[in-house]
Amino acid sequence: MAAAPAPTEEGNGWNGHLVLARSIGLTRAMRFFALVDLSLVEAIELYVRREDAERTLAELLRDEPEWRSLFRIEEIELGELSRN
Repeated sequence: MAAAPAPTEEGNGWNGHLVLARSIGLTRAMRFFALVDLSLVEAIELYVRREDAERTLAELLRDEPEWRSLFRIEEIELGELSRN
């Protein structure tokens, strides 16, 4: 099976139509609460409600209290892809 072509400024879109890279942008941002693993410097779970993220962190630390300095909750915003 042949490898997919490398991305270029112009290329095939999701449905196979040609798309200009500048025609894809971010629209309405959505807020999430991330449970962040500081040892990996990345979010390991996303939550819509802060309370859910806090509950998960509390459960994690109840099981592994020595991990308190390894995790935190951060508010982040993500946008949706849109063809403008």
